[in-house]
Amino acid sequence: MVPLDCSSALVFLVEMDIDEMRRAPEAPAIRESARQYLRASRIAKTVADALRASGFCARPQYDAHYDAMLPPLAVAAGLGELGRNNILVAARAGARVRIGAVITNAPLEPGQPVSLGVGGFCEVCRKCADNCPSRALEAGAAGMVRGVRKWPTDAERCYGYWRVTGTDCGICMAVCPFSHRDTWFHALVRRMVRGVPASHRAARFCDDLVYGRRWGR
Repeated sequence: MVPLDCSSALVFLVEMDIDEMRRAPEAPAIRESARQYLRASRIAKTVADALRASGFCARPQYDAHYDAMLPPLAVAAGLGELGRNNILVAARAGARVRIGAVITNAPLEPGQPVSLGVGGFCEVCRKCADNCPSRALEAGAAGMVRGVRKWPTDAERCYGYWRVTGTDCGICMAVCPFSHRDTWFHALVRRMVRGVPASHRAARFCDDLVYGRRWGR
């Protein structure tokens, strides 16, 4: 349980290797996911130890040891936006990220949510939903889910596919157009998507043309 006086969170991201994630839903993708969960846990524990040594309350947040939901914290901290697949989409690595955090009472300067154009682009893209093997992702419009406007995810279908394949899948992260390599060209496209909403359909068309509409390994 988070102490009541720990009202802040220090949130960070670790990037997953694009070549490993492109092999989703096969074993290399789950290996890379596990490796980055471990990396995030080490960072969170190290930061928490440093804060406690300075006299502050600090609780590391990492895989299987969560006192809080990290995607909303990452959004509030300005690290990205939630995509159609309900995974954080970061500015440089897209959905290829894992989130870590430290809940603390240390005086922190709060971040602010950012607009990367993710919401508008996801409205017209739908590539993650179209390629989801279990059809767990919503292909239609976003709606209210427990008081939050987002796209619903059928968690039972998603997890059911994990159990069948024996991996954590990861296709929705790998197929996301925001998850391409952080090259100058992709940075330019992301900037266009962020600043020119009218470009979203053209950007989706070009992504389909270059990378294909259907996920292939």
